[in-house]
Amino acid sequence: MIDLHTHILPNTDDGSKSTRQSLNMLREAKNAGFNIICCTPHYLEQKCLKTRKENIPTIRKLREDALKNNIDVKIVLGNEIYINEGILEEIEEKKVSCIGKSNYLLVELPMKQELKYLDEIFLRIIEKGYRIVIAHPERYTYVQKDPNYLVDFIKMGIYFQGNYGSVIGRYGKTAEKTIKTLLKNNLIHILSTDAHTDNSMYLEMDEINKKILKIIDEEYLNLLSSLNPKLLLKNENLLVPKPKIKKDKFFK
Repeated sequence: MIDLHTHILPNTDDGSKSTRQSLNMLREAKNAGFNIICCTPHYLEQKCLKTRKENIPTIRKLREDALKNNIDVKIVLGNEIYINEGILEEIEEKKVSCIGKSNYLLVELPMKQELKYLDEIFLRIIEKGYRIVIAHPERYTYVQKDPNYLVDFIKMGIYFQGNYGSVIGRYGKTAEKTIKTLLKNNLIHILSTDAHTDNSMYLEMDEINKKILKIIDEEYLNLLSSLNPKLLLKNENLLVPKPKIKKDKFFK
């Protein structure tokens, strides 16, 4: 499996607080079946978190430490970029990282407030040759109210990454209900852990996968956990199952 959304990079954001913790997370990830981990530290313009230039030495050191500790996991760099009107400039100035060597960007939206003109911001990014993956849509209140919100963005070529933890209620009952709805209706294209600490998400993957297989079949789970992440890292188009939409209704 491939995990494209984590906060494993040490001393960078609200994730891992030390190299030791990062190495523990990598061991747990490997034991859970992950062979490639993407470090996606938060980037919020107003919070002045670390830039790509600052993150590169940190990830190089983490790779060296993983090798010294015989942790056989490939580690790549990205960012979880909070949406803002200046996002394209930040991308073009290389303040933020695409995922690995691809032109895919992991983008976070506001949790509660639906943004006007979001489609225009995305179109400007797409026109410059970048591709967009939106993180954890099941956690946004406006998606929880109406999952049809995602459909027009999928038609634009935008992809959606769900959090494994949502399936077991890690972000509340409403997010749990919503991720199950999105999975049932083919509106999720990648699953990732969004792991922030050790002794947590990776230790629960057996339980999570059992619950997911009660919602979708094994072929779709493999698409979300392995095949699509692999295609993304190769900078290829993801495979997108046809959405099951219900006009003017909340999904059943």
